[in-house]
Amino acid sequence: MNDFITKAGGVNIATDITTGTITRENVLLKNPDAIVIVTMGIVGIEEKATWEKYTTLSATKNGKIFTVDPYKSCGPNPVTFVDVVEELITKLYK
Repeated sequence: MNDFITKAGGVNIATDITTGTITRENVLLKNPDAIVIVTMGIVGIEEKATWEKYTTLSATKNGKIFTVDPYKSCGPNPVTFVDVVEELITKLYK
């Protein structure tokens, strides 16, 4: 996701994390302006609802907690890479 986020003009708060898992505590400590969720189906909807319960979180206040298409973002090719970057730009800045 780092490449998608940076190409869309964002800053990835997880660049210093050395494992594949970003904990909820890490995110809360860094208090991002937006949260991008990459997961399939109902799990993504549930994860978004969980994050929205943290009312002091900047991403919640900004209304910037969203999912992106996992099929495009988890197996990108040149076309889907551009699609995901454009989707992030729209969701981050509009």
